[in-house]
Amino acid sequence: MERDAYWRKVVEIKYGSMWGGWCTVEGHGSYGVSVWKSIRKDWGCFVPFISYRVGAGDKVQFWHDVWCSDLPLKVLFPELFSIARDKDVSVAALMSFSNGTLHWDVSFSRNLQDWEMESLVAFMELIYSQTLDGTGQDQLCWNKMEKKAFSVKSFYHCLNPPSLGSPWRGIWKSKVPLRVAFFTWTAVLGKLPTIDNLRKRNMVIVNRCCLCKNAAESIDHLFLHCILAKDLWDSVLLSFGVSWVMPCRVRMLVDCWQGGLGRQRNSLIWKAIPHCIMWCLWRERNLRSFEDLEMSHPALKMLFFRTLIEWLNATGCYSFSSPQDFLNSCNSLDH
Repeated sequence: MERDAYWRKVVEIKYGSMWGGWCTVEGHGSYGVSVWKSIRKDWGCFVPFISYRVGAGDKVQFWHDVWCSDLPLKVLFPELFSIARDKDVSVAALMSFSNGTLHWDVSFSRNLQDWEMESLVAFMELIYSQTLDGTGQDQLCWNKMEKKAFSVKSFYHCLNPPSLGSPWRGIWKSKVPLRVAFFTWTAVLGKLPTIDNLRKRNMVIVNRCCLCKNAAESIDHLFLHCILAKDLWDSVLLSFGVSWVMPCRVRMLVDCWQGGLGRQRNSLIWKAIPHCIMWCLWRERNLRSFEDLEMSHPALKMLFFRTLIEWLNATGCYSFSSPQDFLNSCNSLDH
């Protein structure tokens, strides 16, 4: 960032500087150059695509800026942010070094409750995992990639990402119960009440996947990347003799699932599989969250097959008598 550039000093003197000096204050008066005022008003669109590389830390806000994760700490730990003694403090004000060892001095307005301790542990693990030395200039990083320079083209693609084709055919044309189709549609839209979505509604709740207990719960993690989910996907796809590279998003999965084996004679089975896997995972998630019950992996796998057979038999196109009968049919698929 050209902090010593002459044009920057002129603009900063004219409009004033925001916290950290990363941008000027937005001009609302009749005075000023309209070109800069037009550029400045889009700062809010620019911010979601930047992060900060901490040097001395005096120009990076500890709670508000993206510097140690993909999201600000105030979003990751809203319950801790709500009781932080200084919500606008810089990184530099909280970090110190003793014999080369990093120490954080984060203070809260009250003692933490027992139910907040898990968040505190995760919070401390995150900030102490950062490799900092407290020297050098803080740096603004474009698109969270420190080695990729900013370009107008890259910013345009961030504002207008290539849109995926509508996955409605893979949802509404599948022979599954209507409530299941609505459920899958809600998952594709990212609107299921997973913990990350509940936190966005200002609900104070610890974000941890109840299936693997190792990561934060989101729609994509719960249905695709959780260890339990991956095991179930692998088991089912093995029954079809299929090797599959799992996409990163549920919407991408539904999009690409329309191809593959979708035009073979047993396409109804193939198209119903994503619905059934996600339905069973959601059922297991709610069972663990609200009833404190837990199914083993073999039991969850058997639940999938029983549920899928029930749906397929209801179409009138199949009459599977048992899971073994179903598996024999799967093995006869033409790939």
